[in-house]
Amino acid sequence: MARKSQVTHCLSGGHLVNARSNENPNIFCNDQFAEEVEYAWEQFAKDATGAEMITGQHRRGRKTGITIEEVYPHIQDIAPGTLPWWCPELGGYTFSTGLIESLCAKEGRQALTSRADAYPSTVAGSSLGLTYANFNRHVLLFPSSLTPAGTDSHSQPSVAGLVTSANYPALNDNRLIDKFGTVSCTLYHEMFHPVDSAGTDRDGPDERDANGKLIQYYAAKTIILANMAGAAQIVNAPEPYVLIALAAYMYRNPPAGKTGLFFVPNVG
Repeated sequence: MARKSQVTHCLSGGHLVNARSNENPNIFCNDQFAEEVEYAWEQFAKDATGAEMITGQHRRGRKTGITIEEVYPHIQDIAPGTLPWWCPELGGYTFSTGLIESLCAKEGRQALTSRADAYPSTVAGSSLGLTYANFNRHVLLFPSSLTPAGTDSHSQPSVAGLVTSANYPALNDNRLIDKFGTVSCTLYHEMFHPVDSAGTDRDGPDERDANGKLIQYYAAKTIILANMAGAAQIVNAPEPYVLIALAAYMYRNPPAGKTGLFFVPNVG
């Protein structure tokens, strides 16, 4: 449970372990911190102060400099279709896939955490003394993730509300634990990403199912079946830890007069 302990340590005010800086990770609740880069990878990169990395100027006034692609040469190889976004508050870049008008425009997502490998090359501009911001991974919570709605995962109002007489499940309730996920579970899930400074965290095995859909370890049934099949990547996914913590809390805190419910996997 090392990952869970690291999240607890961080949420209790401790610093990240083996992080790039001693600062706590930034948590954003909207995407206004990130600005679209007009010419994408071909645009001149900005240094830690926000100044363009200009190396010279022709007689006709045309500038020469170091592009974002030169500063982050590995990002496009890791995830094709990835585009850079400039973050003035961080003094660096974040990255996201797809042609979108803003980071929160990504459909079907509740949050994003920056990649552990989204760091600049120390080669580009080093001979010129150019500097780069050295910041930890950051979390973006979509505004929609902060409002309880529907019956999807992480949609219940609060953990405390789950263990009331009105909402606590009956002994014959056959719902899986993910149906009880709360709004706060989204932040708890995302915190498993930045505490992993090594970047071994994954939301899935980077594989696709028979229908070509990317496999993600979000739903309890998918997680249980993957674990039963011995999937190695399951230990690096955040959601299994979120669901275990949620199930343990509900089991240990039944309302007065009710028996603690132990969630037995039923995926048949």
